[in-house]
Amino acid sequence: MSHLRELAEEAPVIEMVNNLIAQAFEEQASDIHVEPAERDFRVRFRLDGVLQTRLTLARDRFDAVASRIKIISGLDIASDGCHRTGASACA
Repeated sequence: MSHLRELAEEAPVIEMVNNLIAQAFEEQASDIHVEPAERDFRVRFRLDGVLQTRLTLARDRFDAVASRIKIISGLDIASDGCHRTGASACA
């Protein structure tokens, strides 16, 4: 678990996730999907009810990005498996 936390606290990961959240907010996305695949993962925003791909990255960055999002959302970074619903409010 400490390895995941270290990955999630790297400056480039923090900046990337913060930028994704800011972009989603600016585009008025209702939610953000981070979807792993075998070789890569996609970040998609739901805009007007439709999921739209915003970023595709190499699969090796997924754990860091997912862990950062879990930390921000107050979720357990050690859990894995099914999808998550983590509510984060913007004020």
